Amino acid sequence: MRALPFVAALAVAAAALAACSDDRPPLKQPAAEKFKEGPCREAADPILALGRFTYDREGAKRLKDADYPFLVANGEKLIVVKEKAQPEVGDRIGNVLTNIGYLRIRPGKLYDPALLKGLESARADLQNACVG
Repeated sequence: MRALPFVAALAVAAAALAACSDDRPPLKQPAAEKFKEGPCREAADPILALGRFTYDREGAKRLKDADYPFLVANGEKLIVVKEKAQPEVGDRIGNVLTNIGYLRIRPGKLYDPALLKGLESARADLQNACVG
């Protein structure tokens, strides 16, 4: 009879563990070398870094304090590239920068997870234009 509570506890633990599993597919990003020559190739590192950032923080209720300097640094890298880019790429970089700005001005309790989705949407659009 002692085995029955143990088996029940084991079943509950297994169900809880299954509920916590990550059903998302692994992040798939192109290699930096796949980005078109010029401004796109120069922007590859921050584009890919921001992709990893949005993937890793998906579903987070708020960002960590250390996330904000990361956003600033990658935004600054994109600003340098935007100044050299043609409008097709420059406008998309501008959209990414705008979304980074929205995240930066809404720290702590003001954070809204929809802002991260906006950044990922803009970032993916830029990546598609640069790799496509």
